[in-house]
Amino acid sequence: MRGVVFILLSTIAYSYGDNILGCGTMPHGSVLPHADCYKFYYCYNGVTSILQCPVYYKFISASGKCEYSPDCVQDTDPAVPPISSYNPCTTATNGSNQPHESSCKYYYYCTKGIGILQSCPDGWGFKKDEQLCVKGHSCL
Repeated sequence: MRGVVFILLSTIAYSYGDNILGCGTMPHGSVLPHADCYKFYYCYNGVTSILQCPVYYKFISASGKCEYSPDCVQDTDPAVPPISSYNPCTTATNGSNQPHESSCKYYYYCTKGIGILQSCPDGWGFKKDEQLCVKGHSCL
């Protein structure tokens, strides 16, 4: 389904890109912000494409890059808990795993002070003292 949506958006962008953003007059590789914080427009040889940043990242116009931002909410799987400003990795060891603030189904992998949300497989739970998912571990 995502492929169909991407193709549809690409087709719309291809058909109307010049009229909407003026990509035909912009240098190849130009990027422009989108109304959604995690999306941006990319101009490729005069054609406009809509691209998006990874989950929990937003497009920064000044740098033209996607950067980690807990305040940018994307349309995500409803089973995944919403991100918050909680970051257990600010003082944690690089490469460590830290528990999620409300569910043992999830945990954060810490890299360079940033917590990346991870999920344990079905039937497993994150055990804080072992810093890993354990089969049959139930959340209390």
